[in-house]
Amino acid sequence: MNEITFKQAKEVHDRLSDNLWGDEENHYCEVYDVDAPENIPTESLKNHAYRDLRVLDDYFNSEQNYHEKVKDILWEYISKNDEEEIFKRIEEVK
Repeated sequence: MNEITFKQAKEVHDRLSDNLWGDEENHYCEVYDVDAPENIPTESLKNHAYRDLRVLDDYFNSEQNYHEKVKDILWEYISKNDEEEIFKRIEEVK
């Protein structure tokens, strides 16, 4: 199997979240008798699939923000002459 990219992993996370988030959140509420688990910090949630989804969500959101900031910084230092080579190499990574 080829190396999984951040983008691919994020897409899988997003699909799983779309399909499972509501059910897992409701189940968490039933199991732990809470009303609004979205207001509980992730690190304070008890062991459950909802917590697992939240951990992944926190990770991908923080990583995505990091990558976006790095990308913006790098673009400040890239000349127009470099763009074609950069896009070619990025496509090779995908």
